[in-house]
Amino acid sequence: MENKDFIIENGVLTKYNGFGGDVTIPAGVTSIGNSAFWGCEGLTSVTIPAGVTKIGLYAFADCTGLTSVTIPASVTEIGPRTFQNCTGLTSVTIPAGVTSIGDGAFYDCTGLASVTILADITKIHKSVFKSSRPAIIAPRIPVSGFDTADKPGACAGFAKLYLEGVELDEEIKAGYLKYIKGQKKRLYPTAIQHEELLQLMLAEKMLAREDIDPLLEECDRQNNVSAKAAVLEYAGKSLKPVDLAAQAEKEFTLLEQLAETGVYPVAEAKKVFKYKKNGAGTICITALRDKDTAAFIFPKKIGKTPVTEIGQSAFCGCKSLTSVTIPEGVKEIGQSAFSGCTSLTSVTIPAGVTTIGNSAFKGCHKLADAQGMVVFRGILFDYTGPSGDVTIPAGVTEIGQSAFYGCTGLTSVTIPAGVTEIGQSAFSGCTGLTSVTIPADVTEIGEGAFSGCTSLTSVTIPAGVTEIGWYAFSGCTGLTSVTIPEGVTVIGERAFRGCTGLTSVTIPESVTEIGYNVFTNCRRLVIHAPARSYAEQYAKKNSVKFEML
Repeated sequence: MENKDFIIENGVLTKYNGFGGDVTIPAGVTSIGNSAFWGCEGLTSVTIPAGVTKIGLYAFADCTGLTSVTIPASVTEIGPRTFQNCTGLTSVTIPAGVTSIGDGAFYDCTGLASVTILADITKIHKSVFKSSRPAIIAPRIPVSGFDTADKPGACAGFAKLYLEGVELDEEIKAGYLKYIKGQKKRLYPTAIQHEELLQLMLAEKMLAREDIDPLLEECDRQNNVSAKAAVLEYAGKSLKPVDLAAQAEKEFTLLEQLAETGVYPVAEAKKVFKYKKNGAGTICITALRDKDTAAFIFPKKIGKTPVTEIGQSAFCGCKSLTSVTIPEGVKEIGQSAFSGCTSLTSVTIPAGVTTIGNSAFKGCHKLADAQGMVVFRGILFDYTGPSGDVTIPAGVTEIGQSAFYGCTGLTSVTIPAGVTEIGQSAFSGCTGLTSVTIPADVTEIGEGAFSGCTSLTSVTIPAGVTEIGWYAFSGCTGLTSVTIPEGVTVIGERAFRGCTGLTSVTIPESVTEIGYNVFTNCRRLVIHAPARSYAEQYAKKNSVKFEML
């Protein structure tokens, strides 16, 4: 990683300008400034060097691709909202030297399963893990140190240490056991989600007969078979054969009713889906409770309320799912709704669906056609075909977000007439791409659409485009000249940043806005534009060589 990717002032890393991936922050940095990596979705892991003492406000917020972060022992302060919405993070260790964790530091980190806190902190604010609910392993912090909202996660973390036989402070240990026993009913959902807590309850014989049925209902709600078996074994409770037959008959009748009507009773729907009511009096399905489910009947209604929307990432990563039939009444399929469903072979979408979000079927390789393309309603969501020269077929109207992302073997691509939009990061990281034919119908080139296409030597931007998105050609080191057509009004931030081979850009009079750091590190660049145009003013202000058209 070259230091040009970092802006460092007096030891403070104020801004990261790289493409992401696995990043090691340079030695000598003592503080990571506010918003330094904010929104760097391509960041996958970050190693913070010894000597850093503070991680600032929003420093890694919205880095949704971040899966791993190493925080050194020198860090004493983690600021508010530092890792907000880092949905890819699964575990974090907070070192012993930390004395302050800011409000909402891990807010909305929905993938965060466990946090190990080695710090000797007396109080954790209730908003630190809001909407995340990880198991919190904190051997030095008594349960009284957590706000009400985070005590369930702390209890789950304590249970893990307890079952592993880790030596704990006797006062802290006694406090947790007393709290868990006194609050066991409130902790049922956490105990089924984090089975170490259930095992502790069973081992300490905290459960009475009246606890069994509510726990079994919670097991069914979360569809946790192993937890249910453990509860039944503890209770010494077994169903008689006649009861089993009656239960099987009841379940079969319910399935028949669902297949015929598509109407789920509320109690049954809660066992299968997570959902929320919209303001319009309809329901949005937000998740499938058991990601190992191979097939299910999609609801038309839950109770009396119609289902009209499949939410963002609702079925993302359901790798066992093989087929889905979406019923009439659904109007919208959200962003990444079925992304990563690698076993999905069949999807039926009704005519009433008017919106399909970005990356909705990204990674659904078994849905690909003979050319390796996943296409629905004219949107190309994913490409899994061979390397080399690719011609996108007629009928495609939009190249979706990240459709060809990282296809390093792609050498050329021909986009057909009729395509109007090239989505965000559509060809990002296609390092072998040398040429691309963009048709006249294209009106939008999205953020980062061709970023990191280092072999791309030329590109023709069609006349219908009015805006070039942020980072659109960032890092295209092979580009030597670009002509921007009349009609473009905006060149987005960092659109050509790091295009080190760029010597000539022709900018028309229609351009009235050129964003921040558009031509950073384009040291040999000459801007060609009309006299007294916005581009001339920009060139003079930013010390870029200018020649009048």
